[in-house]
Amino acid sequence: MMVFEGVGRVQQRGQKMRTLHKGETEYAGPSVEHWHGAAPDSSAQFFQTSIGVTTTLWMEEVGKDDYSGNDIG
Repeated sequence: MMVFEGVGRVQQRGQKMRTLHKGETEYAGPSVEHWHGAAPDSSAQFFQTSIGVTTTLWMEEVGKDDYSGNDIG
């Protein structure tokens, strides 16, 4: 995915949260659990594409510690 506008955040399960700015990218391979959204003080537009047939599996809600970058779990 790529941040098209604004400031975004992304985290793959077990790794640190990253802040992404316009033009920056993040790759999450098939079946890699991750979340992405806007930074708390910004909006964000993402461009994302998938190759092949995919199904979205919604997991648990992102916790405040993950969203703020305080937790890598």
